[in-house]
Amino acid sequence: MNYRRANAGIIALALFSLLLTNLLLPSAIWADDKSCWIVASMEKVHVHVTEMDADGAGETTLWQGWIEQGDRQRIESTRGQIIFSYRMASEDRTQGDNSTFCSNGNTVSIP
Repeated sequence: MNYRRANAGIIALALFSLLLTNLLLPSAIWADDKSCWIVASMEKVHVHVTEMDADGAGETTLWQGWIEQGDRQRIESTRGQIIFSYRMASEDRTQGDNSTFCSNGNTVSIP
């Protein structure tokens, strides 16, 4: 009987310690991941991604380059909002000022 009571006390103390640790220290589980994947769906595209500032304008280039059809590029944002422009390999025209959110590794599909 005493062993049961002692084990229950140890388990209760361990659970309390775990709960207290998770409340006081930031947890990776609760962290907001501000990353996403840019995917070239239909053909090779040239992409330019900037961080959206507080005024809604792109200020810092996060990534720029070609993505082959079916491939993807990871984007890591500090604010969670990006602006991207792209140009398909088969066209000369650039499609610009597309804004979206980067959150928890979501996928942003480009034609």
